[in-house]
Amino acid sequence: ILLPLLGITGYGLVNYIQMEDHTEEINVLKDEMDNNQKIMEQKQQEYKNKQKQEQEEWDEYLKSTEVDEEKVRDYVSKLRIVGVGDSVLVNAIPGLYKEYPNGYFDGKVSRNTCAGAEVLEDLKNQGFKWDAFVFNLGTNGVPTKKCKDKLMEYAQDKKVFWLTATNADYDTNNSALIEYASSHPNIYILDWDAEVKKHPEYLYSDYTHLKPAGVRPYIEFIKEGIYKAYLEDANESRNKSILEHEEKQKEKISFFGNDLLVNSFDELHKEFEDASFETDNDLDYNKLKSLLEEAINNNSLNQKVVLVLDNKININNYEELINICNNHDIYIITINNKLDINNAKNINFEASDEDLLSDKIHLSDEGKKKLVKLIKDNIK
Repeated sequence: ILLPLLGITGYGLVNYIQMEDHTEEINVLKDEMDNNQKIMEQKQQEYKNKQKQEQEEWDEYLKSTEVDEEKVRDYVSKLRIVGVGDSVLVNAIPGLYKEYPNGYFDGKVSRNTCAGAEVLEDLKNQGFKWDAFVFNLGTNGVPTKKCKDKLMEYAQDKKVFWLTATNADYDTNNSALIEYASSHPNIYILDWDAEVKKHPEYLYSDYTHLKPAGVRPYIEFIKEGIYKAYLEDANESRNKSILEHEEKQKEKISFFGNDLLVNSFDELHKEFEDASFETDNDLDYNKLKSLLEEAINNNSLNQKVVLVLDNKININNYEELINICNNHDIYIITINNKLDINNAKNINFEASDEDLLSDKIHLSDEGKKKLVKLIKDNIK
């Protein structure tokens, strides 16, 4: 009788000790989660303040970079433009100087493309500085690639506005020029040939030289081509900034979760400092749905949405939440519960006993580190 009694007593004593240990662990967990909750609330407020400030700064930047077309025109008019051409350019030179007083324009009868490079060589030797070029060459003979290359040696990375020849005999020259420009991104083809086809009254019967009535349209055609290129640059710079901003926004993450998220917050925040965190220990489907809808309506939901819950939501609920977050990247974190969900990525943590506390629900310090690493490796 005594021996079984001692055995039962010993077994009860061991259970009692284990229960005491379990209670102590849970108390530590509770204190830890209470502390995490306070820190999370503070960090969330900081995040909202930072987000508001960033938005205000971005709005101010957009306002400051709005392209003023008149300023672009004024900027272009002060450029040091070098114009080199043949007899077609000659009659327009006085008008071009009025449009570009800081420029230099040189036209000569019967000048071929290679001779144009000699003009640039002379200007270089004189120490002349240039910002862009206008070439009206190609009417006298077939411009070889070697001659074009020589011109482009002086142009280097500066913008080159090259007019097409107008006489039908030079169609081959024009097609060769367009092909050449395709490998030189700083060449802008000004298709004067296409323009005069619409306005034959601009040219004499040789379909090459300008009538007096065609001089001003010729100058305006060049002027507008140069302006559009620099306007495009101004818009491109602004658009590039907008695209970079949008890409940066796509990398931001919103975490939503219950006590599993609170449990892991201390480790999560180390890796995702710029993320937002919304949590509620009793978070269920209805509360989560409400939080997501509010964030969408406020335009505060980040592109990447991570749901960290301890198996309180079923597959159907998840699918409804995913539909609410249409066009967002959804990640669902689970512990030992792999899910097959459309339009979302399930990151399932196969936790071992050492990764869990004795309640088999919350994560140990080691488990939290593993979970955070898993999330980091899988959110792309």
